[in-house]
Amino acid sequence: MSNDQDLNALMSSEVFRNYLALENEREANQGKLTAEDIKILKRKAKDTEDIITAFAEFELSVKENRFLKKAFLDMQKQIQENPALVKRLGVKFVDAIMMLDLE
Repeated sequence: MSNDQDLNALMSSEVFRNYLALENEREANQGKLTAEDIKILKRKAKDTEDIITAFAEFELSVKENRFLKKAFLDMQKQIQENPALVKRLGVKFVDAIMMLDLE
């Protein structure tokens, strides 16, 4: 889980995204990447940014709705208390629930 959270934190940082863009350009200048590779990397970066933005908007909507907030906090508590739920619910789903910062 922490790897996903770390990646999300990095990708939500404008400084890191700028660093990533500069590194992509640097590699392109060294001839390691083709124009198509650069286009793919930019699209992936944009897709990742869109996902992070959507997740942040979802998180905010849950925080603002007291019923949803309680439901998701209850889910987080149940997952922490019963690790067997991870297998039943699926790791990606559980990771997404646990990444919500609702406090």
